[in-house]
Amino acid sequence: MEDDDSTIPDDELLLRWVPAFSPTHLVRDSATNEVIGPSSAAFAPDTDGASVYLDSLVQARNLTPVDVTHAVTDSVWTLPVEQVRALNLGVRRDPWPQDVDDPEHPRYAAHALITGLIGLSKKQRIRAQKGLANSASLKCVLMPSEPN
Repeated sequence: MEDDDSTIPDDELLLRWVPAFSPTHLVRDSATNEVIGPSSAAFAPDTDGASVYLDSLVQARNLTPVDVTHAVTDSVWTLPVEQVRALNLGVRRDPWPQDVDDPEHPRYAAHALITGLIGLSKKQRIRAQKGLANSASLKCVLMPSEPN
């Protein structure tokens, strides 16, 4: 993958915050209503890729996974870079993005992007997003909201 930063090791964990405000971002158990995972929609890319944070850089700044969230109802999921690359996607550093609401927040020193989703056909992109969702593990849930 040409847009992949080879200086990011395969064993690096990526943190992906998932907003709970949209019921399409989380998969819930139909019997218990417990969150069982992120949906493929949780990995939908923006125009430049899917936003993530490099866990080692989050920790180096004395931040926690909670610091990459945007609301008290968000959850944070981890994903090893190795799994991203296994889906023929890439990861590149994107520190201090300016197209965010609070660009000075220290979390943005650890900001990165999952790349390679943009150029895929819709079917391929959704398949890749499902692969990302299936590879993600729950890191923390702040205060899960009830679906609407």
